[in-house]
Amino acid sequence: MDVVLRGTPCLTLTLDALPENVRVVRNRLEAVCEHRRLSRQLTSRVMLAASEACNNIVVHAYNGKAAPGPMHISASAEHDRFWVSVRDEGMGMRRGTDSPGMGLGVPLIAAAADEVNVHSDDGGSEICMSFARSAYPPSPLITPLEHREPQSPK
Repeated sequence: MDVVLRGTPCLTLTLDALPENVRVVRNRLEAVCEHRRLSRQLTSRVMLAASEACNNIVVHAYNGKAAPGPMHISASAEHDRFWVSVRDEGMGMRRGTDSPGMGLGVPLIAAAADEVNVHSDDGGSEICMSFARSAYPPSPLITPLEHREPQSPK
């Protein structure tokens, strides 16, 4: 079920599907987006979509299992596109189950990403998200305040 992402690979993670690991994914993706000089607006969209996909895995993929299974996250980039794939090895997406949630996860991901492909079967689910970099110009090289050298008082 692996979808091959185009471009230069820039992140590959496999973590247990636990709520605290969604933050790990967000932090790692934010660092990759900063390194790739994505705009703040595009970085926010990437993090929103990926976080929602990871949250869906945490809540739904291994529902009813004694231990959480893995979630696999990968990202790649080209000059005009940024891709993120989030995959699990759970029970697959099913309609009309007693799974918790309001059913807003995939529509939210679709609203944040420019393209979304979903593959789901009994072996798990994968959401591949594509983001057009051209719609959001790259961030200028700005050093965050916490990384700047202290200024001496005048």
